Amino acid sequence: MLVPNPQVLRDVLNRRAAAQQAYDASPDEANRLALENVSYTLCVITATTGVPEALAAAELLLAHPTVQHRKQDTEALAA
Repeated sequence: MLVPNPQVLRDVLNRRAAAQQAYDASPDEANRLALENVSYTLCVITATTGVPEALAAAELLLAHPTVQHRKQDTEALAA
């Protein structure tokens, strides 16, 4: 199973939060589309089919990073 890079996942979560705030402040077509697009991206990278599931999966993935990502992060820091 592919596991998203934690930094990429955090970035998508931040983008979704910003899109949600923008839509809540001004629920126009552009903000709705932006929210839908980033929500779709979150679902894809967490291998889920809905936003609630994607948010829960993201929380779990960030709480329990994989050994492989830890190794990659360590190697990147050493380079």
